[in-house]
Amino acid sequence: MVENINDHKEIFDNESPSEYEKHCILCKSSVEYQRIFKGYEKDNQFYEVYVCPECRLGITLPFPDKEQLNRLYSTGSYREHQSRFINPVEKLIRFFRKSRQKQIEAIIPQGRILDMGCARGVFLSIMRERGWETFGLELNDETASYARNELGLDVKAGRLVDAQFENESFDVITIWHVFEHLPEPRLIIEECSRILKPGGLLVIALPNFDSLQAKISGRHWFHLDVPYHLYHFTLKNLSLLLKKSSFKIIKVKRFSFEFNPFGYLQSFFNMTRIENNLLYNILKSRTIRKSVIVQPLKGQISVDKTIIAEKE
Repeated sequence: MVENINDHKEIFDNESPSEYEKHCILCKSSVEYQRIFKGYEKDNQFYEVYVCPECRLGITLPFPDKEQLNRLYSTGSYREHQSRFINPVEKLIRFFRKSRQKQIEAIIPQGRILDMGCARGVFLSIMRERGWETFGLELNDETASYARNELGLDVKAGRLVDAQFENESFDVITIWHVFEHLPEPRLIIEECSRILKPGGLLVIALPNFDSLQAKISGRHWFHLDVPYHLYHFTLKNLSLLLKKSSFKIIKVKRFSFEFNPFGYLQSFFNMTRIENNLLYNILKSRTIRKSVIVQPLKGQISVDKTIIAEKE
């Protein structure tokens, strides 16, 4: 039987994380997290997924510390600063980045934009071509250097809370499939509210922990991506987080051609017990390459699910 994230409570047991990790960072409930999935191994460390019984926020435990996070992101596709996939897939990626640009410009035609977790800078390059004043943030210094030196983009390496952007200095902030990787989600949303102009847009795209795909796939869901995804959000609990920082959700996009079809396919293969994420790894294989919206009340958030919030 496939484990269901929300309905099959019989898969929960009484094991719980440490005393420090019992209290939900989102709803502040003192009810202990309940374990729903276990058995994820990475670098000789086993990880599990817990959920808050009150707000349904998921969390990966044991929670990696700064040193562990640096080690996790020091190898593999998350650190690659050049093309990550075979050429036809790279072209498709650029097509999807163009669709993001159109989605934003349907609401705000031009202005100052910050892309958090901008990676190689493909999306920012497109926005710059459209006349936007572009800024990027990337945790990996090597990747940030590539975006600066090869593409001429204004990209800082480091955390948002350390970037010291001025108050109300951006028209749009985008967080494309990065938010679930960040260890301080409340601080990130608060900082976005501070640096967004009134009426500015916050666009967050991330996996939907309450989606049909997640429920069907259970612990084999491709977009769980343990331990890289530290938190696992539903629309309801993400909305709660946004409203606490004066964001009003103006649009929710529940389907993504970029992520949903492939997510179903890879999750199915994961359920067959073959090598985990085999299809994804094939698409980004270097060997194959060689051979072949949120405004804050100020914000908006558009699974995937994309949430567009407006700052008031």
